[in-house]
Amino acid sequence: MKTKDVGTLLAQALAAHQSGRLADAERLYRRVLQAQPANPDALHLLGVVALQSGRHAEAVTSIRRALDAMPGQVNFWNSLAIVYQQQGDLPAEADAWAQVTALQPGHAAAWRRRGELAYVQDQPELACECLRQCAALAPNDVDVWSNLGVIQLRLWRLADAEASLRRALALQPDSLSAQTNLGAVLVADSRWPEALAALEIVTRRAPDDPKGWLNLGHTFQGLDRFEEALAAFDRALTLAPDLGPAMIGKGDAYQGLSDQHTALRWYEAALRVSPTELILHEHIAAAQQALGQVDAAISTLRHCLTLDPACDRNHSNLIFALDHHEGHGAAAWDERLAWNRSVSTRTRHLRRPHTNDRTPDRPLRVGYVSADYRFHSAGFAVLPVLKAHDRAKVRVYCYSNVKRHDQITDQARGIADVWHDVERLTDDELAALIRRDEIDILVDLAGHAADNRLPVFAQAPAPVQVTAWGYATGTGLETVQYFLVDPYIVPPDARRWYTEEIITLPTLMCYEAPCGLPPLSESPFLSHGHVTLGAFNRLEKISTATRETWARLLAATPNAHLVVKTGGRTAQGRQSLVDELVARGAPRDRITILGATPQYENLIALGEIDILLDTFPHGGGITSIEALLMGTPVVTMLGERVSGRVSASFLNTLGLDDLVARTPDAYIATVQRLAADREQLLHERTTLRERILASPMGDPAIFTAALEAVYRGLWQRWCQSGQTAAARTAVADDEAAA
Repeated sequence: MKTKDVGTLLAQALAAHQSGRLADAERLYRRVLQAQPANPDALHLLGVVALQSGRHAEAVTSIRRALDAMPGQVNFWNSLAIVYQQQGDLPAEADAWAQVTALQPGHAAAWRRRGELAYVQDQPELACECLRQCAALAPNDVDVWSNLGVIQLRLWRLADAEASLRRALALQPDSLSAQTNLGAVLVADSRWPEALAALEIVTRRAPDDPKGWLNLGHTFQGLDRFEEALAAFDRALTLAPDLGPAMIGKGDAYQGLSDQHTALRWYEAALRVSPTELILHEHIAAAQQALGQVDAAISTLRHCLTLDPACDRNHSNLIFALDHHEGHGAAAWDERLAWNRSVSTRTRHLRRPHTNDRTPDRPLRVGYVSADYRFHSAGFAVLPVLKAHDRAKVRVYCYSNVKRHDQITDQARGIADVWHDVERLTDDELAALIRRDEIDILVDLAGHAADNRLPVFAQAPAPVQVTAWGYATGTGLETVQYFLVDPYIVPPDARRWYTEEIITLPTLMCYEAPCGLPPLSESPFLSHGHVTLGAFNRLEKISTATRETWARLLAATPNAHLVVKTGGRTAQGRQSLVDELVARGAPRDRITILGATPQYENLIALGEIDILLDTFPHGGGITSIEALLMGTPVVTMLGERVSGRVSASFLNTLGLDDLVARTPDAYIATVQRLAADREQLLHERTTLRERILASPMGDPAIFTAALEAVYRGLWQRWCQSGQTAAARTAVADDEAAA
């Protein structure tokens, strides 16, 4: 058949095809191929007929043959992509669309479909890039901007996500999906008032969408409006009874209301829906700990490790739980060693020699890594040090892992010489940043507490690495050389529980009230006619043993009243504590409940009590030192672990060891003795603040000067170690030459 005749026949086939006569078209395409077996147009169009007839395998074969003849033909790849799409072969479809965009970069629909495929195949970076290309080509496509915002949210690029979603809403103000996703971005960014405004629009316009109610519930939680959060989660569960995140949200809200029993029930309900959801087991463990169910919490956390043995966060959670309960010292030590083996195995290959300038007396670059540059006890402890550092000796770098910024964050940022927000950096990215900053001494202020970055320390990005007062219990990491603490917190016979070398400071930490100190008041017993005791620690610290002891104390001390003002955010938890004390024999008419207040008012309230009752086995920290600054002595019970020795450390520094008990009976006797000694109460009221402010505990200049002397000594050790190594190498070279 002549070429002219082939052309005529192909035109007839195409006309039949376009008129929907697929059988005639197929017959004519095959006649063309009898004459020209490699005719690419006939092969391609025959494949299209097979596609339209549902014969996908034939379609692939025919179009592939066409591509063998003309591999650069865009419409051939386009047709092949559609075949794979109908087959459900997503990887092959993605490859075909990639060829389309390579050959025709202006093909917006191909970029869009590539982005959708990358997203469902868990390739968010590729999905983001494809949709960015599509948005550039189709800037008025609302769905593209909305979907791009969703992917950017998943990648935690919140500013980009917000910009994309606001672009979608500018194009189509009534786009419900864009509005919903914008609300989710604002929730993720903890911008609660803005999130509330966005999500109230969503729930008003789409009252049957459980996702909107779920996000609204999280927003109310962020605003500490827990009752409203519960109502929103209830609405979500009415619409979607098996919505696990809403069940978890209800549990979180009940935790916010300090109702741990109900919280635990909702977590357990969610567990029936998602039995392998790791974060859910973590929530359950937290509730169990708050309820004093120590063994159950430890068991749950061990189960978490079976679900994900390489999850450093959960291993830290387990260590944290073991640290805060008596009798688990050996287990906590074993878990530290196991955690170190796990994380070091995965990071040892990332460690590199340090090239820092070894001049022993030059100014040092000191980096502080913390999640607590915020309204938190650890944040209060680090602020005075940051301010008091001698800038001729130390350049301060702060690596902030804070999730929710506040005024303390702003203060710390203003003090630091260099500030980095690192919460969204991976461990590898943060370690690389620290190396680029050429940090000489890197200080961990979190230990195994929540949101720590210890896996970064496992990479040894700085030559000298230290763990200190933020959460002073030791890390177990082979790359953290030193633990800064005072002699009372870690006595010599306890040093076997630490892999770090213990370096002692004059006191555990220094404290300076961020809001200032109110004037001292007179001893309350003078006007009340009775001694006032105070329970001001967080509810989670008030263990069953503490409650039993307090109830016995009140029952046996008729002239004592108790003021309950704990760190819980609602009255419900405080009331449940009072009810339990009464059930154990304490007289209700001698117990007063006070609500939560800002810090300055809390200090005034501490001044309105005569004796602060510390908790055990997990004792107070900042609460105790604040009471002492208000002239209120603290009675504590010495614990086995660091968490039970902080108040005792403060008292030891002040020469008040007689207020440190070692048994519940001694604790009761100590409180009764002090309550009867009005002269001592008057003396402590008028002298405690002055003694603290004249000591390293209350004078940042004294404490920080001592700290800088320690840093200098550790730095010079490292400098000397390099010189020693160089000398050994020189000797070895000389011997080899000889």
